[in-house]
Amino acid sequence: MDREKFERLVVRAIEDLPEEFLDRLENVDIVVADSPTRRQLRHGGLGGNETLLGLYEGVPQTERARTTVWCFLIK
Repeated sequence: MDREKFERLVVRAIEDLPEEFLDRLENVDIVVADSPTRRQLRHGGLGGNETLLGLYEGVPQTERARTTVWCFLIK
């Protein structure tokens, strides 16, 4: 399957998610890559003959702060 077709399928799959899940995709990027990096494979504990089909990298939403605090240094 070519990349363009795959990306269209990804968009369609996201659009077809139930509303309760779509509401929780705030501040989430969906990235399509040809292959994972070596670091991602290592971090996932995968060997050379295994592949990575999905990966979340970041702070889980349940562990994010409810508010953002901005600090400015004024000189």
